[in-house]
Amino acid sequence: MEKKVKFSWDEPKTVKLLEAYDNGKGASVETLAQEFGTTTKSVVGKLVYEKVYVKQEKTKKKIEKDEGPTKGQILEALAKKIDTDGAEGASKPFLKEVAKALEVKLPI
Repeated sequence: MEKKVKFSWDEPKTVKLLEAYDNGKGASVETLAQEFGTTTKSVVGKLVYEKVYVKQEKTKKKIEKDEGPTKGQILEALAKKIDTDGAEGASKPFLKEVAKALEVKLPI
């Protein structure tokens, strides 16, 4: 069974890492891990220790806000034309489509 050689951050490796990382503007953590033959966790740990690590922003999904009528308003408008008992569980987009199909004018 082959023994793995433990990776250690000596002075020359640390200097090279800091130059390549350039306070988050240089190479990515993944690229540096491959270059140094170690894990991304090791690279991040060393950068944190050296107080230069810049955490990457996570991309958030932007939810579009519906500015139209509320679900209750749509149901009220539909109730003038059809029986809406039990329709409370329907989704707002579905109710909008029903109103469009029935040519019900929705409040703005």
